[in-house]
Amino acid sequence: MHILQYIHWDQDPSIFGLPFRWYGLLFASSFFFGYILMKRIFFKEGVPEQWLESLTIYMALSTVIGARLGHCLFYDPGYYLSHPIEILKVWEGGLASHGAAIGIITGLLLWSRRVSKRSVLWVLDRVVIMVALSGLTIRTGNLMNSEILGKETTAPYGFVFPRADQGEAMRAKWDGEKVALTYSPTAIKQDRVFEFYRTADDTLVQRLSQQDVLIPGGKSAKAVQIVDNQPGTRGHIRYFSAEMSTKAPLVISNGDSLHLRTATFQDPFAEGKLAFGGRWEQDRVHLRFDMRGLISGAATRGTLLLRSNGDGDWQVIHRGVLGGPNTMVLDTLDFPAGITNPQYRLVVKEDETLLIARHPAQIYEAVAYTIIFVFLLWLYYRKDGKLPLGQHFGLFLVMVFLMRFLIEFGKEEQAEFLVGSPLNMGQLLSIPFVLAGLFFIVRSMRNPQFPPAMPIGADAEVASPPKSKSK
Repeated sequence: MHILQYIHWDQDPSIFGLPFRWYGLLFASSFFFGYILMKRIFFKEGVPEQWLESLTIYMALSTVIGARLGHCLFYDPGYYLSHPIEILKVWEGGLASHGAAIGIITGLLLWSRRVSKRSVLWVLDRVVIMVALSGLTIRTGNLMNSEILGKETTAPYGFVFPRADQGEAMRAKWDGEKVALTYSPTAIKQDRVFEFYRTADDTLVQRLSQQDVLIPGGKSAKAVQIVDNQPGTRGHIRYFSAEMSTKAPLVISNGDSLHLRTATFQDPFAEGKLAFGGRWEQDRVHLRFDMRGLISGAATRGTLLLRSNGDGDWQVIHRGVLGGPNTMVLDTLDFPAGITNPQYRLVVKEDETLLIARHPAQIYEAVAYTIIFVFLLWLYYRKDGKLPLGQHFGLFLVMVFLMRFLIEFGKEEQAEFLVGSPLNMGQLLSIPFVLAGLFFIVRSMRNPQFPPAMPIGADAEVASPPKSKSK
């Protein structure tokens, strides 16, 4: 598809620059609209008003606790079990809908036993209408946050998420048939020179046609504008930068070979930081990169490039994590068969950006939740609220989690330990919910049970009717 058809989604997750996020507002709105909806349903059925007030508290607590625990235990259990205090940091993000479902069911079970004294299926049949509406608002919040990303696509409605796939230093977006890049360097005293690269398949790396980019030193280093005139038509392009060294490349000859061969190592670091080199071992090149004492901190990723005889495009021969603190050593072998004078370059990617068109999975789910909400609400009023116990709940489980199972095929895996497996974590968690939903549907059809009507003038105050608009 034509590159102009991609949608560049770079919305600010904060509300008009204020220290509040759209996600938080939309999450809270799900309880607000849910309260209004449940108030109408409770009034219709003559339910005591204080039931609604306590139900709202149970729902809010069980949703947040269940969603947080679900995220921590389903998607990264190793980390959170080793750092349990991190589980409490809800404000840092991380909520799982499957965990929320378990939390809601648990909370409503407690509410039914302590407050309504009715079957938990009675309240579940009604609350699921509100939950379907909440799915719409929450997934809209995920879209505003540029999270819950879909897989790559060439479809014309694919979304590019620069806030998720691109770094703070380098950003890219389509500009007609070209790609406009903005590089915002970190201000330092001395001048710096950079080269910029692109790759569409993570195998073949091309240098951009622009000349070397000089970034003057100083406190206010200005952003650099770069244009890629020939990005191609692929939706997946990765751009990254490499700082050039002022030192001459290291050239090592192969004394063991019958034919004179040399290997050239380009140092990507500034003066006084030589850490990349190697030696010949017969027809192999032993490459070594040691950054201990040069860079401190967490693990650093890098890309090792090979170019044939000093010209043409680069090939990726190593890409990944170089190591952790105090062990940042790359020690590997290369077999440059047929290459007389191989040239190597190691790029420690401090600045990179991905220009990828993705499935807007958040919108898919938001639309599906909307359809489910409208159907459940219509069915409730169509049957005048007199559905067999558990039928509404079962329909909700089947529709929501079957939808989730299918849409997950187009989403990125969020649990790293399941990357590469045929089913992701969202799909594995959806299967038992779909089976449970089928159980409740069959049960309600084979042995239909209906809740007793709420006695008029019973032991509690009936919910106030919604205010009517003046005509």
